[in-house]
Amino acid sequence: MAGLLSVALWWAGLLSPLQSAFIMLPRDSDQVLNAPTFWNSVALIFAVSFAVAVDVGRFGSRRALFYLSGGFLGLAAFSLFASWFFSFDILLVPIAVAASISGITIHLKRLGDRDTALTGKLRAASARFESAQGHDAENCLLRGLQLLDTVLSPSEAVVFRRDRDGHLISSARLRATQNTLPDTGRNSAWRDAIKLCERAMAGVELLVEKVDAESAGANVALPLRHEGRTVGALLIRVTREFEDEDRALLTAVGGQMARSLQREEAHKSNGKRSVLGFLSTSETDRQLESLDVLRGALLEQSVGLNALGELSEGVALGYLDGRTAYVNEALAKFANLEHEDITNITFFELLDRFRTDVFDQPAIAVRRVLQTGEAYERDLHFADRNATYGLRIALVLAGADDDMKAPDNQVASAKPLCLALVIKDLTLLKEYDALRSDMLSLMSHELRTPLTSINGFAELLTREQELPEQAKEFVTIIANE
Repeated sequence: MAGLLSVALWWAGLLSPLQSAFIMLPRDSDQVLNAPTFWNSVALIFAVSFAVAVDVGRFGSRRALFYLSGGFLGLAAFSLFASWFFSFDILLVPIAVAASISGITIHLKRLGDRDTALTGKLRAASARFESAQGHDAENCLLRGLQLLDTVLSPSEAVVFRRDRDGHLISSARLRATQNTLPDTGRNSAWRDAIKLCERAMAGVELLVEKVDAESAGANVALPLRHEGRTVGALLIRVTREFEDEDRALLTAVGGQMARSLQREEAHKSNGKRSVLGFLSTSETDRQLESLDVLRGALLEQSVGLNALGELSEGVALGYLDGRTAYVNEALAKFANLEHEDITNITFFELLDRFRTDVFDQPAIAVRRVLQTGEAYERDLHFADRNATYGLRIALVLAGADDDMKAPDNQVASAKPLCLALVIKDLTLLKEYDALRSDMLSLMSHELRTPLTSINGFAELLTREQELPEQAKEFVTIIANE
């Protein structure tokens, strides 16, 4: 197409003014300017268009621009030289126009391909990390309202989202009573509540509005925001005075609701993109929305990592390159680590802090875990601390997904993700075991002495012939027992 367009412009004479700028004939010369034949010119223009397309497609626009600029300057000098000495036109301008159109077209195609790939990966990644599908957004919103109901006990709570026209529409609703309200479009109180939500979204702040001066009830409007984007509003009606300590909970629940609404929008959006979609601001906004969904899903996934800080066991995660990914406070205490040392210590340096006579070569233990995939477990006793720790090193595997396929289209086995170190304080448990063992030994010793005497005298009594039959029966029972 670039070659055809360049040939058409050249044949129509539209390139003549530019072409004359690269032609120089002697003033006193009557020679006629020669040029290639038409079909040779067409073949030359098409060949240059194809060569530029291959060059830009293979090396990229930045590297190709350097070579193409040098080639253009060289051809410009050669055009002036050929026209001055040989009165020959090499058709520099048609060739340059064809090369420019071809290079720009290939560059736009590369941008479009990469934009399509980026969008696909963003949507696939956001879908993979989502804890709930978009069609389940209403249930997620209702569960969030139920959580607020346990704390604030609102008479009514409504989640609004913006439609394509910018109007607020209800997405989820929780009411203390099941009585139906009058037509919301004609209810002045409802319209005032909508305006309150719109003001909260415009000002990006939580607004509290008294119902009237006599009662303590209030309407509370909270903008639902995530990653700097407002996607809706939350309206709650409370019958008591709204307190400042409730703001933190309301804001946290609002952020979760915003992520649910963003997931719903992402699932409803059309996955098809136009060829020149990367030039469209609306398509770019959809990419940003997909990125927001991905960031929200990653934030929700991080709750598992943050929960490790609440465990009494020490937990540390190490990347496969030796860096330490996470250390909770319990493990830092077991390893006698200061807070500033946690970010700089490597995984192997962390293991060195637990060296004992039975765990003197941590590198070998890690290599065994990586090779076999089986966890390494040892009980470590530290006499200087009078403590016993249970150590476990395990390999954490990534879940199999669509990116990991076997040659026969079967899902491949999960890939190693990181190493996990778990330290348990077994000091009290070992002390209890020792006490139990001592108690059992003491009991068996204390019982054996009287039982031996009882058994011996009972056997002697069973041999006594002068005992009455009933007494002899009782003594026999004692001896047998």
